[in-house]
Amino acid sequence: MKLDITLSDDDMDKITVLSLKSAYKFNAGYNTIDNSDERIEPDYAFLKSVDHVLEYFLNQNQLQEWQAQKAMIHEQEGTTPPNVEV
Repeated sequence: MKLDITLSDDDMDKITVLSLKSAYKFNAGYNTIDNSDERIEPDYAFLKSVDHVLEYFLNQNQLQEWQAQKAMIHEQEGTTPPNVEV
């Protein structure tokens, strides 16, 4: 059975933003190698790229909210935000 779903441009933008924020949160923390204490740094180039795309989709107020959320994410993960030199 085929199902057609019609989305407005605004709905597609919302889905894109939520997906990008989710990907950022998932990739912002350290990863560990199985059976090891070794930690792998987050992919800061990827995080910067996600940030760059989000800047396109978010207005100024939303961008400020995202910057605050992003700071909390990095504080919880114990990582450095990508806009800060490592």
